[in-house]
Amino acid sequence: MKLMNHPDWKQPHSNDWYNQLAQEAAAYSYDWSSTYSDRTGENLFDEQASLLVKDKDVLDIGCADGHFTERWSKTALRTVGIDASEAFIAIAKRKERANLSFVKANSKENLPNLNRPFQVGLIRKGPTSGYAILKHYLSSEGTFLGLHPGDQSGEELITLFPNLFNERNQSEVKQKLQVIEEELAFKSFHIDDVSCTEWLHTPVDVLKLACFGQKQTVLLAALEKELKNVAEIFNKHNTSEGLAITYSRYLVRGKV
Repeated sequence: MKLMNHPDWKQPHSNDWYNQLAQEAAAYSYDWSSTYSDRTGENLFDEQASLLVKDKDVLDIGCADGHFTERWSKTALRTVGIDASEAFIAIAKRKERANLSFVKANSKENLPNLNRPFQVGLIRKGPTSGYAILKHYLSSEGTFLGLHPGDQSGEELITLFPNLFNERNQSEVKQKLQVIEEELAFKSFHIDDVSCTEWLHTPVDVLKLACFGQKQTVLLAALEKELKNVAEIFNKHNTSEGLAITYSRYLVRGKV
């Protein structure tokens, strides 16, 4: 079966997909089993973000369920998380307290008034459109940190499992970031490629990755119709640590 032809399939990272993820899982967290050869972009981002936010006014763009926003609020002066998904914001609002709040906002709509400017902006796997929001809300001395999927991430899966993974532009995200750098004219804007190997542990983990954010009906259909074929290919390329694929992230650091 061509996974994308399933009637319940939602285009990944669309508004419908994010709302569905919130309703199905209530969190933006991966549910497949894997290990990494080195520290990931997420590890580096979280370390640097923890240093940036101390005693600062912090804006978290694309906050999803607010898990990381809440973590940063423990040392920040004030933290506001914004997300375009109404379902995710509803979940995040359960975490609100004196210095932590959440607001539904979309770069394509009129942006809400969030009072005084922020000193730090964070986009942890949020939309690249979030940089225009940073430009709107950050102070003239504001700093920001962004994390986005690398264009080479999981590229082996497209070749091995064409029924499960779509072809994509091999420089799509990098090009978007370069256009943002040019159009928004930040004082500084540095893009680092952070890559390592990810080992998927079982054939089922391949299917879980392919169906991330989709309804359970999509995963069940994939398990029924594709598991045997996936297992044959997985076992052919398997190592002692699992199926090796590229894990890549773009880490962006800059100043307004």
